[in-house]
Amino acid sequence: MRGYPSWFYRSLLIIFSVLIFSGLFLIPNALVFRLEWSINWYFPETVRLWMAALHVLVGFLVVSQLGALWSVHMRIGWRHHKNLISGFSMVFILLALVLTGVGIYYLGEKFSVPASVAHILIGFSLPGIFIYHIVTGRTNHKLH
Repeated sequence: MRGYPSWFYRSLLIIFSVLIFSGLFLIPNALVFRLEWSINWYFPETVRLWMAALHVLVGFLVVSQLGALWSVHMRIGWRHHKNLISGFSMVFILLALVLTGVGIYYLGEKFSVPASVAHILIGFSLPGIFIYHIVTGRTNHKLH
C-alpha cells in the first residue's frame, strides 16, 4: 500500500484477523445468551467478557484504520475507478457492523436480539469480501 508506513498493511491484516476470530469465538455465547439456544459449548462468563472487550477494542481499531484508509487508499481508488465494488462492499459491511454493534448494547432488550443476529450474519461476509478485495486489488495492480 503506497502512501502508508511499511507496518500499516501488516497491522491491518492482524487487526482484521483478531476481529474476525474474536467475533467467531463470541458466536456460541450469543446463541446461548441472546437467542436462548441450547448448545453444550460456550465460554464461561469471565472469558466471554474478556473476549467481548477484545472484540470491541479491535472494532475501534478497525474504525480508526478505516479513517486512515480514507485519507489515501480509498480516495485514490475512487479517483482511478479501481476495485470499486469490493471497496464499497467493505465500507458498507463495516458500517453495518458498527451500527449493529452499537445496537447490540444501546437499543434495549427488544432490538438487541435482532441487532445481534444481523451483526453475526453480516460479520460472516466480512472475511470473504476482505480477501476478495485484496486479491482483486493485487490482480488489478499487476495488470496495469
